[in-house]
Amino acid sequence: MQVWRSRECDELYAQLRPAFELLPPSFQTSRSFHLGIHAARPPLQLLRALKRAAAARGGRLSVETYTACDAPPPQQALTELLAAVDVFSPNAVEAESVVGPGSAEQLVERLLAAGAGLVALRRGPEGALVACAATGEAWQVSCAWQDHLCQRRPQRAAAAAAACGNPALGGGGGGGGGPPGPPC
Repeated sequence: MQVWRSRECDELYAQLRPAFELLPPSFQTSRSFHLGIHAARPPLQLLRALKRAAAARGGRLSVETYTACDAPPPQQALTELLAAVDVFSPNAVEAESVVGPGSAEQLVERLLAAGAGLVALRRGPEGALVACAATGEAWQVSCAWQDHLCQRRPQRAAAAAAACGNPALGGGGGGGGGPPGPPC
């Protein structure tokens, strides 16, 4: 749950969308970027700048949605969002809020059809379903549980399940037994 100290509005979101030029130089020169976004209010200018910067260094921009949408975004807005990133990684609930209900395969197919280049659908303990538009290939990536951590710290079990399939954590996009890097 998010707690807002002020009314949620465009002005608030504008404050949360820094210009690429205002980011620290060490961040600007990173090879790849991964960040959380709200699919209904994506920072498109920032995403486009990050994607260009990553591409210039042979890297990628991956995003994951951090909450479900109240209503699916308009098709044009979804197409613009997916074009602005290399990897789109929602969980199943977030994906359904964007493209409607369906099986994991249907959700991924709809996101690819809307313009996603690579989708990493995070499915908790079921791992992730990763699919590449360029090659038409798809992979089921298993969740790698760290039982020893979950036994010592039970609260970590839920966090471990939520992270399964996250491209930034090695669950897809080239790490942790997922698909190889390029061409996706």
